[in-house]
Amino acid sequence: MKLGIISDIRYGSGASTTKTGLASGSASILMHRAIRRFNKVHKPDAVVIFGDMLENYHVPDAIEQLEHLKAILAKLQCPHIVMPGKQDAAASEFHKVFPHQETYWELKGVRLCPVSLDPTELESDITRLKMARSAFKGAIAVLCTGEKVSQNLQDERGQRTATKILAAMRDNGIGICLASHKQLHTGEPHFLSGLNLIPCPSLCTRPYPMKILDIDASGNCSVNSDELPMPASLRLYDWHVHSPFAYCSENMDFAKNMAFAKEMGLAGFCQLEHSGQLYYDPHSYCDGHCHSAGLAGADPKHGRMEAFLKAANPFIGDNVRLGFEVDSDSAARPILDKKAQDKASVLAASVHSFTPLSEQAISDDSAADGFLGFNDKFLSHGFDFLAHPFRVYARLDKKPPQRIFRPLAKLLKKHKTAAELNFHTDDPPSEFFQICLEEGVRLVLGSDSHNLCEIGELAPHLAMLRSIGFNGDLGDILLDFKLK
Repeated sequence: MKLGIISDIRYGSGASTTKTGLASGSASILMHRAIRRFNKVHKPDAVVIFGDMLENYHVPDAIEQLEHLKAILAKLQCPHIVMPGKQDAAASEFHKVFPHQETYWELKGVRLCPVSLDPTELESDITRLKMARSAFKGAIAVLCTGEKVSQNLQDERGQRTATKILAAMRDNGIGICLASHKQLHTGEPHFLSGLNLIPCPSLCTRPYPMKILDIDASGNCSVNSDELPMPASLRLYDWHVHSPFAYCSENMDFAKNMAFAKEMGLAGFCQLEHSGQLYYDPHSYCDGHCHSAGLAGADPKHGRMEAFLKAANPFIGDNVRLGFEVDSDSAARPILDKKAQDKASVLAASVHSFTPLSEQAISDDSAADGFLGFNDKFLSHGFDFLAHPFRVYARLDKKPPQRIFRPLAKLLKKHKTAAELNFHTDDPPSEFFQICLEEGVRLVLGSDSHNLCEIGELAPHLAMLRSIGFNGDLGDILLDFKLK
């Protein structure tokens, strides 16, 4: 069983601001990012979340805060278990949202058994351990909740409780103990002797860590650590970060974009915006009128280009470049005027609509050939990279035919345009990017961020590069951020 672990969310105002160096609300952003990492990269069978969940339960909206965290956790693509921390265990609000588990969980041949380490619950803890082992020969891991072990060991009663719990674990063949960094730590070997203790450090403090465990049925356990920021040594650039001007922006902000990019280990990023959205109102952009009418059909009263440039310019510098995700019209022409283009240092080609793909009268082969022709014409206008090359297929819930991978890569090489690796709404085909490398086409890594939590989340990109066999110097295959 592959098990993900995070700990100490501490959602709410207060410590989260000082501990992370980020603005208020950072716990929610970090949670979203951790969940994306689990879903896209690690893909565990289950995730355990250790408390404390909230920074402060003495607030009127404690229930609402817990419900918000519950909604975030619902985005995990696997089962999850929430274990109370010290504050959580004493809070009635916590148990209204995350009910107490009476026995144990069983997943992939491994049982996970909660133990409170509270002297008043000693007998029920021992009974639970016995129940977990009953008629079961597989591995069992104990999940510690509630008070710190160090506090329990400070008095004679606590020492007796710890000794009896340890004896019960041994009697029942249980050798794995999981806990938050505050509940168990390697400084207490007299309690931990004979156990494979796995503490998880706090998610709400740098470097925002998480752990991934692989536990087999025999109880063998390997532990790997991960951190939410990108390794600073890689000097990665996110070529695709949106602004508050995006109609699909969730919480983007020019200043916060910069702060979060730095906090997440980026060397720099491109501040892009959908060009069509700066000429068209939301309805006309989304209903296809923008694509059919093009730049000439835009109503000046809906224009926001000057406002965007004015708002963005104070935040542009050596490590933040200004540009556009340039929409195409139905004739494969850019929806971007010359004046705006001259003010940009990055231009990303973006094909968001290609009508023949959705027309039943056109065969898939004909549509694919037309798609290549459309890209050839559009790319001839000159771009730094082609954003999410097969997004139009994904939006129609179709897979792009592999036969067009190499022809498209050759078109990119012909037009001296890089290919963007982008995981925002779909998983790109690794075979295409393998072909790009074979053809000598440069790549860019883009998060396509519409939420702060996505900025610089390039772990899926690096994982895909490893999966296609690339383990060399990224500078050999990535477009140079400083060239232009």
